[in-house]
Amino acid sequence: MIEINPNQVTPAFRCLFDWSVPTGVRCYAFLGGGNAGKIFTDDLQHPRMGYVWEQDDGNFYQGGVRDWQVVRQMVEMLRQEGTVALGFRDGDPSVDLFPPDPKAGAECVELDRPVRGSDLSLYLSLPAGYEVCRMGRDLIMRSPHLDATLSRYGNLDTFLETGLEVCILHGDEFVCEASADMDVGR
Repeated sequence: MIEINPNQVTPAFRCLFDWSVPTGVRCYAFLGGGNAGKIFTDDLQHPRMGYVWEQDDGNFYQGGVRDWQVVRQMVEMLRQEGTVALGFRDGDPSVDLFPPDPKAGAECVELDRPVRGSDLSLYLSLPAGYEVCRMGRDLIMRSPHLDATLSRYGNLDTFLETGLEVCILHGDEFVCEASADMDVGR
């Protein structure tokens, strides 16, 4: 397998991946240059298989032809760098082919929400002394979650270019933070 970087991702490579897999939108966010991680392919010009590993949560995505021997090798290699999480849905027969000896298991619930389909304006009223602020360089550098943000995006400049994070402040004190993954396909 050949390791490539996001600026080498071609439309043919991107087409190997399926939006409908668990957390698939995060794969496309990574391919767009947002999150930190690694990308692998069998052939840069004519890819038949591709793998994406998102460093922050460890999500591992397979695209194109599936070769479980290669998957096992990739998982073994990437486990040296961090968590490797293989997503699946209940009843997925490929689970029997996953690499052996998982160190953990987890469940998540995916909620589909239409783009621009939620009006949260009713919840935007804050008590006196509180304010919602978009996180820019100054605020993110003071954030109690700076390390997590840098882990997800790889570095501060990538966060500032592609991330969306807001916080609620009470004076200079952080009350809470919320973020969205990067824009994918508008």
